[in-house]
Formats: sequence, C-alpha cells, structure tokens
Amino acid sequence: MNKKCLFAVVIVLVSLICLSACGALRDTADKNKALNESLQYYELNAANYDEISYNGLTYTITDECLEMSEL
Repeated sequence: MNKKCLFAVVIVLVSLICLSACGALRDTADKNKALNESLQYYELNAANYDEISYNGLTYTITDECLEMSEL
C-alpha cells in the first residue's frame, strides 16, 4: 500500500513540474514573438548572399571597413 501511495505522489509531482515547465516555455515563446514583431524586417537575397534588402533598398555586404565620416 505504501509503495502505491509513494508512486502516486511521485506521478503527481512529476506532472506538476512538467506543467510549470510548459508554462515557462509558453511565456518565453510569447516574449520572443513580441520581440520579433518589434524588430525591423531585413531580407537576405537567396540568389546572391552578398545582398540584403531593407525598406525597399538593396545593400551590398562587403569586407570593407568604413570610417564614420564615410557613412
């Protein structure tokens, strides 16, 4: 009888832990979704990975370093 009670208590505890973990994951997912919606949208050109589009303008990605005055 004691083993059955102990087993039932363990099952209940494991279930509670799993439910709380799922709730934390759901909260994190909601926060990440809100963050993604607030970020600006960039699109990488799949045909040419050296180009990125933002706000209807296309920019070329290079290895060059520019001075602040050149921007």
